[in-house]
Amino acid sequence: MGAWGARSFENDDALDWVWELEDSSDDSVVRAAFAAVHADGDVEAPEAACACAAAEVVAASAGRPATWLPNEVTAWVAAHGAAVVGLRGEARAAVQRIAAGSELQQLWAEAGAAEWDAGIADLLGRLAEA
Repeated sequence: MGAWGARSFENDDALDWVWELEDSSDDSVVRAAFAAVHADGDVEAPEAACACAAAEVVAASAGRPATWLPNEVTAWVAAHGAAVVGLRGEARAAVQRIAAGSELQQLWAEAGAAEWDAGIADLLGRLAEA
């Protein structure tokens, strides 16, 4: 699955998505990541990984960042975070859909990784309205 850990940026798909994020200065890349998991049909692992990464960007922009964000994400949030701070509801809905039954969730369930479940719960908590 191209992952070396359960955190949102510990996989190839999310890190590739960060390159797209770095090239943007608005909410388009983040919104596209959420739209991909809300489309009809199954949620594939690459789209789920990107949506989780996008949700981390929203949480960080709303003042609730993970302590382990990549430097590129931290820099983007500092420069452009205001563009996505209002997307908490969309981010939360995307993560909930991923956790409820996506290919990514199934892969982590098969791997027996409780760490992924804990990470998703933490992300959802950071996306909750204060």
